[in-house]
Amino acid sequence: MKWLDKKIKAHQDRAFETFARMQGVPPEQLQATQQNIVQGAQGHYDPAVAASLSDQATADFLALPQAEQMRQQQELQAGGQKLRLLWETGTDVEVTITSIAPTGITLGGQHQYTIGVRVDGAGEPYQASTVQVIAAPMFASYTVGARFRGKINPRDRAEVGIFQRIG
Repeated sequence: MKWLDKKIKAHQDRAFETFARMQGVPPEQLQATQQNIVQGAQGHYDPAVAASLSDQATADFLALPQAEQMRQQQELQAGGQKLRLLWETGTDVEVTITSIAPTGITLGGQHQYTIGVRVDGAGEPYQASTVQVIAAPMFASYTVGARFRGKINPRDRAEVGIFQRIG
């Protein structure tokens, strides 16, 4: 147990040091500093290493200038915040994928898709379309006919979020 305690303490100490260093970072540099920390923790400073550890889209993302990486991260964050709000305030539905097509956009090494769905559980079933980023390891779950727990915006039923696979 002592070995494990030492490992945990070492990780905690590094986390506290990182936190202390970030306290002095000017606000306009904070996101770039956070991005560097995350990439360092993932071992992704080198695009060649990223390509060998994951996929080419991630390597391509890491080879981009930092300003473009930040723009893509901000776009991903905005999409994530929209989905979080939908998760917290939306109406529960079941969605069945009727179509899926790449938009041609890659954000943060993850591909974006337009997903056609049939929505059940909010009155009469209806068709809708949503755009979501799907991480490569999750893509195999998104097939035509797959059913998911979803949420819709009760004020705009066309706004659909796909969340958890059913079955």
